[in-house]
Amino acid sequence: MNTSNSKSEFIELSADSSIPAKTSQVILDSIPSISFVEFNDETYPIKKNESMWNEDYFRGELSLIQHKEFSKERCEHLIAVKKHLQDIKVVGFAIADEQHTSVVTETSESTLENSNEAQEIDMSLISENPDTDVSKDILKGYEPKESLQLAIEKKDIRAVQNIIKFDLKNNRLLIEDIIQEVMFVNQNLPEAFVEYEEDKFCLAIVENNNSWNKDYFLLQQSYLNHNFAMERLMHLINVRDYLAQKGVEGFEHIKVQPKPKPQFNNTSSSSSSSKQSSHVKQENSFMKTAVIIGGAVLAGILALIAKLR
Repeated sequence: MNTSNSKSEFIELSADSSIPAKTSQVILDSIPSISFVEFNDETYPIKKNESMWNEDYFRGELSLIQHKEFSKERCEHLIAVKKHLQDIKVVGFAIADEQHTSVVTETSESTLENSNEAQEIDMSLISENPDTDVSKDILKGYEPKESLQLAIEKKDIRAVQNIIKFDLKNNRLLIEDIIQEVMFVNQNLPEAFVEYEEDKFCLAIVENNNSWNKDYFLLQQSYLNHNFAMERLMHLINVRDYLAQKGVEGFEHIKVQPKPKPQFNNTSSSSSSSKQSSHVKQENSFMKTAVIIGGAVLAGILALIAKLR
């Protein structure tokens, strides 16, 4: 392990007030004890009274850790302060997922096939032929929520990314709902996605599902703040589905009463169609990535194609 990188990653994640405080704890736990200096409460006393914890105090402690005293005790204190500020919803400390209010969309009546069943579906449903408009099938009847449409119209990439990140954790939505949303964004604002990268702030995807748990999901989701890549997003969809099937708290699907589907906007349909031809490359990339990632992502796409054709 590169200790310097781990320390930098901890500081970077801690400094981002939109990332859950417990995400920093995951990084902190991975740093070897030899990397920390001695805790010095005499020179730099910490405040134990939570009523005295505010943004200025948080930034001050962060600066101490970054420039003077990288002690484990002060790091843990910083995490506690950040969590407190997020819990009481101090302005500027809203967790990224919660920055947009979710609008419950109509859920599909079909259930998602598991990964093994997905392999038995005819792979010819996905064509490499650019003339085959796969997205047209997947988005058939799909009506994006108003907040997403508005963000796309404004080309507000950050807002679009936050909406997707929020919906990724919305267990009222099925995998198919997320896939449709991602493909719609990929079709209408492809610049919202970047190339997959790995660096000290965005570690590699772990393919072994024995390592997949709630903390891993949150950690990988935090990486989206630095590298909003399609591969990372699809991987998270698979992790979410895996945790849901394992019955992990917070990931179980919550069934909701379907709402009447709004009338399809012909104008919107026309606009969407006009954009499809200019984004064939991105759509093909989406499908190829889905095939590579596999699992719940591929099962969801194949289920949508089979159902809607």
